[in-house]
Amino acid sequence: MITPEDIIKFASLARIKVSDKESESLKNEIESIIAYVSAIQDSSVSEESDEASYMQVRNVLRDDMDAHKTGEYTDILLKQVPRTKDNYVVVKKILSNNQ
Repeated sequence: MITPEDIIKFASLARIKVSDKESESLKNEIESIIAYVSAIQDSSVSEESDEASYMQVRNVLRDDMDAHKTGEYTDILLKQVPRTKDNYVVVKKILSNNQ
């Protein structure tokens, strides 16, 4: 069990000031956190149910085997934009160096 003195000692190690009222509040919060962590540690999960319940990973995207070649559609895409230069899209400057 954590005492208010423990909280004050932890606070001094962290170089923060804690009043007596705050130490009591922090004591309750820390005990709540420790109880929660203990409940998690005490829960039993078998490896079989663990794998079956949430460890199933599947690819929801397409396979990369049919991917197109690099640059295959570059010309088609660049023909659809208003301005290009050296295979890049030219856009209006929206940022400046002046702050």
